Amino acid sequence: LTAGVVEELLMRGYMQPRIEKIYKNQYAGIAVSALLFGILHMTYGTISQVIIPLFIGVVFALFYKKYSNIKIVIMCHFMYDFVSLMIMNLINFKHLSVF
Repeated sequence: LTAGVVEELLMRGYMQPRIEKIYKNQYAGIAVSALLFGILHMTYGTISQVIIPLFIGVVFALFYKKYSNIKIVIMCHFMYDFVSLMIMNLINFKHLSVF
């Protein structure tokens, strides 16, 4: 729950509007906030764990730009994290040679 709240308030609620004002370009706010969101997830260790959050960051940034509703974006982030966690708990990683 805290990851969704903190990350969305920081990236979409704080960074995105300020970057848009600094560069006077709505797409700069979307791109930079999504890029920072992807980089924030770099500590997980794989490139896919940066690319996927980058893509999700773009989607969330576009949604926030269109609807200006941070609560919905926070709920979407929470649900994405929750579903991902549930799926990871269902998969037995010992049998997957990739991991």
